[in-house]
Amino acid sequence: MCRRNPLLVHSSASVAESPLSAQPPTAMAQQEGQDFTGGAVQPTFCELPDNTAEITVGFYNVGIHASEVQGKMWKTKERQLQADILKAFDTHALDILCLSELGELGDGIRAELPEGDVTAWIAELLKGSGAPPVDVYSDSHYSTIVKTTRVRVDQYRLVAGFVPSQKDRSFQHVRVRVDGDQEPVSIINCHAPASKKRGLNVDGRTRYFTAFKTACDTDRFIWGGDFNTGLIQFTALIQGIDPRYREAQREASSVAQPGNLQFVFSHPLRFKQGDMAVTYGFCSVQVNSEVGRFCGGVSDAHDLVIAKVFATEDARRPPVHSSGSAVPSRQPLCPMPVHPAPMPKQSARASNCAAEPAQAETRVTKEIVL
Repeated sequence: MCRRNPLLVHSSASVAESPLSAQPPTAMAQQEGQDFTGGAVQPTFCELPDNTAEITVGFYNVGIHASEVQGKMWKTKERQLQADILKAFDTHALDILCLSELGELGDGIRAELPEGDVTAWIAELLKGSGAPPVDVYSDSHYSTIVKTTRVRVDQYRLVAGFVPSQKDRSFQHVRVRVDGDQEPVSIINCHAPASKKRGLNVDGRTRYFTAFKTACDTDRFIWGGDFNTGLIQFTALIQGIDPRYREAQREASSVAQPGNLQFVFSHPLRFKQGDMAVTYGFCSVQVNSEVGRFCGGVSDAHDLVIAKVFATEDARRPPVHSSGSAVPSRQPLCPMPVHPAPMPKQSARASNCAAEPAQAETRVTKEIVL
């Protein structure tokens, strides 16, 4: 991961309002000596240690339907998507962009594209655009775009079959390593539709999260996409599948630790259900999105979610009990402007069934150098 020192960010310990309202100032503002002392409540700042490493992952439900491909407005949709991808990588300095809802669950838009392949289509879309060199991983209605300048993909797979009654439900699992950090990071890109046509109850949601946990094993992780699950229910369910997450909540303090579950949102005030990501094993920063529906992007309902995370040498991997199970680190680290996951007032019913992720056949990944 690239090293950025000094990087000054908010510490949530000094913010009287909701921690979600605390936003980190830009490095440029700090360099220019901008005065941040004008408010009633003054944020404090702390400097990240020298061994801090960073990765930034974006999740974007673009909401493109197969019926739109080659329709009257298709060229406009393509231009909007191209602009959103370029803006996401440029404005938010993404290392990875995870796209979802490129067509219907299980079908995608591959059959409707002239190229007959989503990876080839995205390559053509970005050709000559000034985009950074990337690898593209496409399956079902997903496409994950990985900037190759700092990130190496160790493992990629499409996981499906974990909901027996709806075997086409799936998610992408990408295991990566980033320059400056020897430990792997597991990234989950998931769109979990919930509608009359495709019902998603508590048991189905629990099976998703259990499958995520199984795929990630003991890795630090970043999960995002569109879970179609509210924050309180999400927290209750995820705490029911692994004792590490419950321990993290009991130990949570005003400044959350890397062992905590931490949520980030497209925007703390206007995010829609689903426009969030959850991290574990990192310090996370809330970054307000400038890509998506609110900014005139291609999606008809969603904004990009940015998960910007930091890890120091001492927090790269949670310590391990003699039993072999990982537990959260207790070493205090800063910064932490993002609140830990809230403790639900009532725990949701969790299923005891174990989900068995099935690896689906994946298409060839192409490297795009532009």
